[in-house]
Amino acid sequence: MLLLHFLYFYFLASLNAQDISNTYAKLLPCVMNNILMQNNSHVIKYPKDAEKHYKELLKATERFRGFHSHIWAGYGGPWIENYFIATFQNKDLSFFGGLIPLFIQW
Repeated sequence: MLLLHFLYFYFLASLNAQDISNTYAKLLPCVMNNILMQNNSHVIKYPKDAEKHYKELLKATERFRGFHSHIWAGYGGPWIENYFIATFQNKDLSFFGGLIPLFIQW
């Protein structure tokens, strides 16, 4: 799953506005079918304070980054989330096409 998120964000930069719109058209039915949203008339939109929220999230999740890599099956890292964080953490929020990523090392 993390690999899919990594690939999505990696290629997001090459998408145009129509591609992003098509992505949201696919995501919205899934979100609206969520049991928590079924009886809710909320309109999903990009929040006005998204940039502030993004910076708050970066600060709040800072303690979940920078750990030493663990060893599994003879491999000691770096792991895909390490590459994801290193590659995308310093990007502007606009890079993510309206989504707000969480940079957490698993």
